[in-house]
Amino acid sequence: MRWLKGVLLLALAVVMTLALSSPLGPVPAILPLLNPGQGVWGVAADAVASPAGTEKLPGLLDSVHVSYASGDVPHVFAQNDHDLFFMQGYLQAKNRLFQMDAMRRQGEGKLSAVVGPAALSTDKAFLQWGLLVGAQRTLALMRSTSAGRQTLRDIAAYSAGVNLRISQDEQTNRLPLIFHLLGYRPTAWTVLDTLVVQEDMQQDLSLSFTPLDYAIMTQRLGPSLAAQLFPPYTPTVQHPYDPGPYANPAPPPAPLPSGTAPNATAAAAQAILAQTYQVHPLMAGMLQGMQMSNNWAVGGQLTASGKPLLAGDPHLDLTLPSIWYEMQLTDPHFDVAGVSLPGAPGILIGHNQSMAWSLTDTQSQSTFFYQEKTSRAHPHMYYFNGHWRPEALHTYHIQVKGGATVSLTVPWTNNGPILTRFKQTVAMDWTGQYASQDITALLAVDRAQNQTQFISALQPYWNNPPHNFAFADKRGRSGSSHRASTRSSPRA
Repeated sequence: MRWLKGVLLLALAVVMTLALSSPLGPVPAILPLLNPGQGVWGVAADAVASPAGTEKLPGLLDSVHVSYASGDVPHVFAQNDHDLFFMQGYLQAKNRLFQMDAMRRQGEGKLSAVVGPAALSTDKAFLQWGLLVGAQRTLALMRSTSAGRQTLRDIAAYSAGVNLRISQDEQTNRLPLIFHLLGYRPTAWTVLDTLVVQEDMQQDLSLSFTPLDYAIMTQRLGPSLAAQLFPPYTPTVQHPYDPGPYANPAPPPAPLPSGTAPNATAAAAQAILAQTYQVHPLMAGMLQGMQMSNNWAVGGQLTASGKPLLAGDPHLDLTLPSIWYEMQLTDPHFDVAGVSLPGAPGILIGHNQSMAWSLTDTQSQSTFFYQEKTSRAHPHMYYFNGHWRPEALHTYHIQVKGGATVSLTVPWTNNGPILTRFKQTVAMDWTGQYASQDITALLAVDRAQNQTQFISALQPYWNNPPHNFAFADKRGRSGSSHRASTRSSPRA
């Protein structure tokens, strides 16, 4: 009987090994995680304070010194721009690799490949909205200008730093725990990935389906009642945070005439509802919410110290980890500190030796929806300017973990991608679908030494999202620069 017990124990061990070696639905395989050589044991090696010192990593042109302030905030001192951004990418990948990978996958429609069918609707939506198209257009525009090409070199240096860290983590088995749990390894970081991360921020700050909601409400309630419930403000009227009292207070804005509220036919409302229902299943946190932000600056002539005051409050949705990565970047061309965006080089909000700045979302309307004229007699075409024109077709192949690859074809008109064909064809025109050299603008802002240079850094390059930049310099001057989205029309 002993031999029978031995056989049963052996069989049980085999069954348990096979069971633990395979994922069970969303639960990852357990046995690979317990592997003493390649499991989770080595992951905690970096869960200590980062050591300071001089780095001589493969790919650096010269040595780079890194020190850490309280809170493990890195201070990078390099001798050239390539090494500065290389080290920034290396450090961000060291601490935020999965966050960066998730952001690029979100914009590129690749979450399903590592999460499974639960992310399929999210992948489809982000590909339909055109984040990847916007990033590709930005890349093409940057390649055509000298300033853009320089920024691409900076992003390439940043990407090389990210990829060195990925390679080291794989060789030493120190990839973040979440990669082990999901059972995949990150691919190499590319310049396009950084531009997609830029698109993710644009989507979070400027893409809104509120016009659809308002059109449905107007169709159901009528223009007059809808305008009473949500009165539109008269254009150009100022709305100060502090209403007074003032000597001559401005009268409150009068609502626009009810006839100016947009109306929608019943068929168009049904098409809009179809798109609204499509949005609902998206993964939590993927849509713009009721986000607010604010900033202000006071010139030195109005302060007791004679120095300007600057405050910024970009309170985005709370995330874990935070969307911000605090650090200092110093070399012969940069001496800037503040918060950066994991996945992109430079400092987004902060200060250099001459200026400080912050930015806030203006919440200007950046998404417009159009009812397109189509006909069964003219398949895959739409009517524009008196002619039937062919739709531009963008085809994607979405890999789904544990399932078959899903093909998605997104037709585009001159007004953007078609989102629904529920009796009516509705296209979405969103400013994130256009090229915007935000990173070029921010790197120039990081170097700006005065008001003129600051504004000149933004005007040629920043198009989206619409933001208000507040700034103050050490000479006591302060101000703001509003950068709104632009579009060229028509487009194909």
